[in-house]
Amino acid sequence: MPGLMLVVPTYASYHCFLRELSEEGVRRGWRVAVVCDMGVTMGQERDPGREEGIEFIHFDFPRGLQPLGYLRAARRLRAILRRMEPTIVHAHFSAAILATAMAGRGRDAWTTIGTFQGLQFPLAAGWKKRVYRWAETFASRRMRGVWVLTEDDLQALKRSGTTNAHLQRGYGFGCRVDRFDPKRFGDVERAALREKWRVESEEAVFLFIGRTVDFKGFPLVVRGFRSFLNRGNKGKLLIVGDRDPLHPTGLRPREEAALDDLPEVVRCGWQRDVVPFLAIADALVHPSAREGVPVGCMEAIAMGVRLIAADVRGSRELLALTGQTPVRPVTPEAIADELEMVATGKRDGNSGGGTDLDDVREKVDRFAYVREQFRIYEEVAGEPKAED
Repeated sequence: MPGLMLVVPTYASYHCFLRELSEEGVRRGWRVAVVCDMGVTMGQERDPGREEGIEFIHFDFPRGLQPLGYLRAARRLRAILRRMEPTIVHAHFSAAILATAMAGRGRDAWTTIGTFQGLQFPLAAGWKKRVYRWAETFASRRMRGVWVLTEDDLQALKRSGTTNAHLQRGYGFGCRVDRFDPKRFGDVERAALREKWRVESEEAVFLFIGRTVDFKGFPLVVRGFRSFLNRGNKGKLLIVGDRDPLHPTGLRPREEAALDDLPEVVRCGWQRDVVPFLAIADALVHPSAREGVPVGCMEAIAMGVRLIAADVRGSRELLALTGQTPVRPVTPEAIADELEMVATGKRDGNSGGGTDLDDVREKVDRFAYVREQFRIYEEVAGEPKAED
């Protein structure tokens, strides 16, 4: 019986992105194990009914640049691998990929692969760029193969001498298009949701979903929305998410105070289910400075919601998929222009390039990602492993 071990930094990441992959492994009769930090849940509750046949192994991954921490983690992980003897080890995200690569020996009984949801070194600067480049290219060369989500990342690895990198065919993890389906909501349900969040009938609805931090573009969203209002437009900005104590919001204290006093801004906090918010949204505003392929943006376009995003890795590919164009340059006034075009009806949903919504939904379907992964597993399982 083939064995699949997924190595991922946190249970929250497993829960949000990899449950369907694990469940498909169980359905196919594979032994499935997940190595992750079980203590980091980000509010995600475990569902025993969806974990039957899956073995979870708690593992503390190092945080940040901790060379000794990675050495210790590699020794612990190697002991787990020797005990479990999986057929395929699939690591996700840079931290887990590095620890998994360091745990390998080149002629192990298992095949090790990795998927970078977004390389760190191409977007870093100074000494951090050099450290991240070494870590990510070293880890890549120690594996049977690594997969990236965008052409930008593929070329970055190739320029660094990595020869076993591949471009994933799909769009990252994809999303659950059965859940993110605009047909789930009728006019009555949408009217009730608008009333719940105090949205008037003539107001456009703009969403920001995620941590309210600088690099996610939060200050650009706030300043752009204020400019939109100052032009005499009507709309509501729903902020679904909250602060991250480790990162600044990018707003000045006076701007923070003024935001709390603005009736057109509704702080909704963290929500377990963002589908109802997307059901009433005219646009998701996501001018993030760095991304892999953002799942939240895929969920929005699957719901037929317009995406307002920057010309950066990951967001760029999703905008192209829907026939939309990125915001250039990313300034508050440029974002206000985009909001105004949506509010006045000059842009509606995914109509920016006449793209068919059903075709978009098919391409970002989570189960398209699952099928691609098992095709990869079947291709690599019987092939030679990487040498030291």
